[in-house]
Amino acid sequence: MPKLDFLTLYIVIFLNSLTVCIIWAAVALSYRTYRPPRIWLGSTLFVLAGGIILSLQGNEGAFWPAVIGNTVIIYGFCLSWVGARYFYGESGGWKTSLAIALGSFSCMAASYASWEARNIVYAVGQSIPMAMIAIYVLGQKRIGLGGAIAVAALALGVAGHAIETTLNVLAWFGGFDQTLYSAFESYALVCVIYSGVVWNFGFIVLAMNRQHSEMVRMAEIDELTGLPNRRHFMNQLQLAGRRSAASDDPYALMLIDIDNFKRLNDEHGHAAGDQALLHFADVASAILKAPALLARTGGDEFTVLLPGMDEAAATEAAQDLIALVRRAPLVSGGRRMPMTVSIGIAAHSGRCGVGPEELLNSADVALYRVKQTGRDGYAVGSQSLEAEGPAPARSAAGR
Repeated sequence: MPKLDFLTLYIVIFLNSLTVCIIWAAVALSYRTYRPPRIWLGSTLFVLAGGIILSLQGNEGAFWPAVIGNTVIIYGFCLSWVGARYFYGESGGWKTSLAIALGSFSCMAASYASWEARNIVYAVGQSIPMAMIAIYVLGQKRIGLGGAIAVAALALGVAGHAIETTLNVLAWFGGFDQTLYSAFESYALVCVIYSGVVWNFGFIVLAMNRQHSEMVRMAEIDELTGLPNRRHFMNQLQLAGRRSAASDDPYALMLIDIDNFKRLNDEHGHAAGDQALLHFADVASAILKAPALLARTGGDEFTVLLPGMDEAAATEAAQDLIALVRRAPLVSGGRRMPMTVSIGIAAHSGRCGVGPEELLNSADVALYRVKQTGRDGYAVGSQSLEAEGPAPARSAAGR
């Protein structure tokens, strides 16, 4: 059976680790504030350094390069586990990683007299963090394609180490031919080297998918209030329209303006204006529960999608929101500033042929009518409803 010499294997470890390092460096530089890629880059740098040190031992297996190189690689594998923890929202693991590496070093140094025993420690020491990574990833609710790739590769690596450990145990007790041992040993190590490349590829897929999802999420979130923005609202409105067309279920929407917002900005500054937007977002979120969708669609304009609600239910929700805003004045700079809102309502019965855009236009016309008739109230569709609320409350809003 042909045999790979170990010096070649160590060079392969170096080249593979260098390739993975370059990829992780590119990912880390592209997402500078994202910590897991930096940890995984550090992991591969340690493995790269370990490969360089291992290459110094040659085919004869010089003791100290072998022990130090394997210790560095084991620590690098442990850092991969730390990176996985940070990726899934946990921290720590640094001390455990150092303890595993130092424990492996002590065991390897203690087994100086037997190369078989040292090889067993190498294999077990590397298998421990690999198994820890696989078990940790499998314990997550969603591992995704990248997680599945990483776990499969880790399983391959652990299997390679299991074969290597078995061979060394047999050789230790004189039950295996040295020539066959060297051949099988080298191919078992190839499995481990290959698995390291593939599990890092799996983590790269995880990291890139996570960042893509985050970018999509940020593209649909209003930066100031943290509410969905116009893009997200319009997407959900179109979905609501399609669902209603298929099931005849009703849905409604509200267009909301904060009354006299420009005056508040002019008189008290943009900081107070931002506080007013945040204050209204908090007040509205307290009363509008799922499946209602509250979004900021521009300036002081907010929209609410009300799935499953007809005109009567939407009107009741608007009345409750108007009353709550009146009772919760904005406090800014030690001053209490009453706030009111104007709301335009439109509802889809589930049987009419009106689409989402027409519904939005109808609510916009209703909102305009409320503003023209004194603000601090609501109107529904093409109907003309008087603004809700007594005159004192409207006067207190400063109109």
